[in-house]
Amino acid sequence: MSRRYVYSILIILLIISMSLASVYVLKFGPPSKSPISTLTFYTEQFPPYNYQENGTLKGIAVDFLVQITDKMGSKVTSNQVHLVPWTEAYQATLTGENTVLFSMARLPQREQSFKWAGPIFTDTYVLFATWDRNFTVKDAADLKGYNIGVITDSAGIFQLLDAGVDESQLIYSTNASVLIEKLSSGDIDFWCYPQTVGRSITEQLTGNYYSFKIVFQLSDYDFYYGFSKDIPDSTVSSFQQAIDGLKQEKDASGISAYEQILGRYIPTCGTATSPEKLVEFVQEAYEYVQQQGQESALSEFNNQTGNYALYLASVGFDVTGIDISPTAIKIAKENAKKKGIKCNFLVADVLGNLNEVKEKFDFAYDWELLHHIFPEQRRIYIENVYKILNPGGKYLSVCFSEKDPEFGGSIKYRKTRLSTILYFSSKDELRDLFEQYFNIKELKTIGIRGRPTSHLVNYAFMERRSRLNLLE
Repeated sequence: MSRRYVYSILIILLIISMSLASVYVLKFGPPSKSPISTLTFYTEQFPPYNYQENGTLKGIAVDFLVQITDKMGSKVTSNQVHLVPWTEAYQATLTGENTVLFSMARLPQREQSFKWAGPIFTDTYVLFATWDRNFTVKDAADLKGYNIGVITDSAGIFQLLDAGVDESQLIYSTNASVLIEKLSSGDIDFWCYPQTVGRSITEQLTGNYYSFKIVFQLSDYDFYYGFSKDIPDSTVSSFQQAIDGLKQEKDASGISAYEQILGRYIPTCGTATSPEKLVEFVQEAYEYVQQQGQESALSEFNNQTGNYALYLASVGFDVTGIDISPTAIKIAKENAKKKGIKCNFLVADVLGNLNEVKEKFDFAYDWELLHHIFPEQRRIYIENVYKILNPGGKYLSVCFSEKDPEFGGSIKYRKTRLSTILYFSSKDELRDLFEQYFNIKELKTIGIRGRPTSHLVNYAFMERRSRLNLLE
C-alpha cells in the first residue's frame, strides 16, 4: 500500500459552502406603560448568551429578550437592563421586587425561589484545567483533595456538592476572570463553569479559545429567564407564550425567529453563519471528539464514517467530503442515506489534479492532515486547496508542531506508534508554504488534547488571495 493511500484514509478533507451572516443591529424601543415597563432586568457577562461589547449589550438571551417583549407589545428599553456580577444579580432577583434575571440555570434547589420562562439555551458544566497538569478524573471520587474554583451562588456549586465534593475544596469568587487567573497560576486545580461560556470568556481574556482543557463533565442544564416571586403569573405566562411563539412560528424559508438569533452566535443553528464562526465550531467539534473519544462523540453526532461532513450537513451546511478510499466514501454515503442527510462525497486524491471536484467553495479545512504529507508534495496539495476555493474563501489547517515532544522529540521525521511517518513543521516553514496562496490571518502554536497525550500543533487560519503572490 502506498504512503499516499495510508495518509488519505486517516483524514477526510471537508469543504464547506455557506452564506455569509447578515448584519444585525440591536435596537431598544421607547419606554411605555405596561407590565414590561415596570420590570428591572439583571444580567451578567456570560458570552455568547449575554454580554457587553464596546458598551453594547449582546447575546442570544439579550436579542431574544428584545423580540419577546416586542411580541408582548412593549419592547424592553436599554435603561431597564443592568449588567452586573452574577452574585449581585442573583441576590437582587432573589430578594427584590419586579426583577428578572437572565440567564439562570433552572435547578431543583431554585425552583420555588423564582418564577420561570424559557428555556433560552442549554449548556454543560465542566471542570477546566491547565494543559500542563495531568489529571485522571473518571468520576467525582477522583476530585478528592483538589481545589475547585466556583462562582458564588452558581449552579456548579450544587452539582459538585451533590456529587460528593467536600465544601472545603471549593474556592469562591464573584468574578470568572479571578478564577481564570487562579487556575493559570496554580492556586486552584480546576475551574467549574459552563463549557461554552468558559471557552468564550477564556478567549476574551487570553486570546486562545483552548487555553484550558476539559477534564470532567458534570450535568447539562437549561437556562431560563428567572422572575422574582412578586411578579404576577399573568406576566410570566405572557412572557412564556411569546417565547413559544418565537420558537414555533416560521418564516417563508422555514426558519423561526429564535433560530435566526441562534444563528448569529452559534454556527450550528439558523442560517447566519460566517466562515469565522464555522472555524470556531470545527474547533469545538474536534475538541469534543478528543475529550469523549471517537465512538462516544460520533454516537452523539449520529453518524460514523464521514463524521463531521454528515454532522455539518445535518445542521444546514452544504458539504463536500473528499477521500481517496472508495470504501470510506461508500460507507459515508450509506450513513448519509440512512440518516436522511444530504451530503456530497467524492473519491479523489488530494495530491492529484482534483478534476472530480467541479465547484468552488467558501471554506476548507484539514485537521491533522498536513503532517502526513511530506515537504516535497505539500505545494501540490496547497495549490489544490487554492484552486477549489473562491477568492476570499477561508482555509483552516492544523498540523503537528516541531515543538511537540511526542514520537521522539525534536527531529523533523518521526515514527508513530502505528509505524506511520509524520513530518513535524515549524511556523516559518508553514508561512513560506502558505503565503504565496493565502493571506495568513493567524498562525500560532497551540495545545490540543490527544489520545493518549496532548500535542502541540501549528494552527493556521487564512484567506485565499484573489491572485497568486508570485513575489513571495
